Amino acid sequence: MTVELERMETVFAGAGEASPEALDLYGRTAGNLRRLLESVGLQRRARDITPSLQSYLAQREGRTA
Repeated sequence: MTVELERMETVFAGAGEASPEALDLYGRTAGNLRRLLESVGLQRRARDITPSLQSYLAQREGRTA
């Protein structure tokens, strides 16, 4: 299902648009995939990816040098 969703995204991007029917199929497929993943116990988990001020400044300093 994941590969098919990615294939559909590629088609959408290449065409620059998607038909209402294709978007409906994409939405239903994505929903089914989510439900399948939840049924096997996979859950989304939020994770903080914000850098600390010190690491941000150190990284920025490295770019300007």
